[in-house]
Amino acid sequence: PARGAAARPASRSPPPPAAGAPASPLDQLAELIGIRGQSLTIPAIWRIPSREVPLIWLVLLGVGTMFGGWRLLAAAALLHVFSGLSDNSGAPALGGGVPTTGRR
Repeated sequence: PARGAAARPASRSPPPPAAGAPASPLDQLAELIGIRGQSLTIPAIWRIPSREVPLIWLVLLGVGTMFGGWRLLAAAALLHVFSGLSDNSGAPALGGGVPTTGRR
């Protein structure tokens, strides 16, 4: 299991699968390597809120980076930034927070 101050069991664990329903492939993989239910909190930076990321996603990102190169890691970082800026948390994003109607 991963060690560190930020790695801890998720505060909201996914509901258990219904009787007879198989667990998701990611849950099965996380169970296999012993990190099911653990997450890492990515701290808030600038306008991007803090976010809990399941540890299995970070493991998959690390393995993908080993095989795919640094560009995969850079793409994941950009997606994290853009998804954090596009959250509807009430804070204005890069566009100034002015709602648009689609007409110009």
